[in-house]
Amino acid sequence: MILGSGFITTNVDKGNLNGSLLPSLKSIQPIADQTVCAGEQISLSVSATGIGNLSYQWQKGGSDLLDGGSITGSTSANLVINTSLVSDSGNYTCIVTDNDGPTTSNPATVTVNALPIVATNIPDTNVCYGESVTLAGSGASSYLWDNAISNNVSFNATVTTTYTVTGD
Repeated sequence: MILGSGFITTNVDKGNLNGSLLPSLKSIQPIADQTVCAGEQISLSVSATGIGNLSYQWQKGGSDLLDGGSITGSTSANLVINTSLVSDSGNYTCIVTDNDGPTTSNPATVTVNALPIVATNIPDTNVCYGESVTLAGSGASSYLWDNAISNNVSFNATVTTTYTVTGD
């Protein structure tokens, strides 16, 4: 004797039999903004969790990056630009894909500052022993001279040497 008929439908969507859903990718740690000087290394990384194998694709301004030249890791969790150029400035994102599809990270703003052009107040010149000389740099906001020389401060030359300045 059949008292009734029917069926039971169980929807299992990336879950287990008790109906709770397993977390999908949608967990990407933010990428930090960076500011570097031209020639320095840019290193961006993303941390993600998800279902199945994860794949990565880094983008700058919405365009896929490729390994080559100074770029490595364009399809990994860690992107490196070994020798940055001012043109590397921009917004970087990483698209991480798991079994549930792609998710794009929040953008990281990378700023690459051009190196200042530092000039000196005198061309290459010879200075006699004991003679007073003042060396000054221009084109930057601060200057570091070697041989314990201060920018724009007079000193007496007592050694035969070359003086070099760098600017920030």
